[in-house]
Amino acid sequence: MKRNWQGIAGAGWLVLLVLGCRRSEEAKVPELGTAFEKAGAEAKAQAAQAAAELNAPDSAGKAFLDFQSLSSRSDLTPEQRAAAMKSMLEAGKKLKEASDKGDTEAGKILDAYRAGK
Repeated sequence: MKRNWQGIAGAGWLVLLVLGCRRSEEAKVPELGTAFEKAGAEAKAQAAQAAAELNAPDSAGKAFLDFQSLSSRSDLTPEQRAAAMKSMLEAGKKLKEASDKGDTEAGKILDAYRAGK
């Protein structure tokens, strides 16, 4: 399945821009669990699976792709989308670290993400 990388990246930047433009001193992004408490069953399950992958060793790539997919869902609230994007960025950091340590699969995922920007 071909992913719409530009749309996902654009949505991510839009969320970050909106959060950065709030009047409060610090934009508050809810934690993933809190944000998805009232989500539909499918979105809640997808968020839980991606969170488990984020905390599992050697699963940063799968978590990154799953959070990317989650954040592109049309049925999310702005808070849920922001929490998914925040988690995707965290997974991206882990993915970069893995790539820097020689994980070729992590490097391929990052290359594909960058190519879609």
